[in-house]
Amino acid sequence: MSYTEQYNGWSNYETWLVSMWLTNDQSSYNWLEALRSERGSDHEKAERLEAAVREQYQFDPYGLVADFVNGAFGRVDWVEIVSAQ
Repeated sequence: MSYTEQYNGWSNYETWLVSMWLTNDQSSYNWLEALRSERGSDHEKAERLEAAVREQYQFDPYGLVADFVNGAFGRVDWVEIVSAQ
């Protein structure tokens, strides 16, 4: 699989994966839906979403695993997630 390929209708694997995890749990799904319905631009909501997800999965900021996770988070299209229906 190329990093430029879409994945299951999403812009890439990382975006699909975060969306899947957010929508497979009732609590996180409700939180995401509340965020989507708030006032503000999709870009503002995407920044809030990214910050919340990064905070939720916070760990030692150094090392190989941290580099992989940060690289993957950097590929997530957060706007695509908040604007999805």
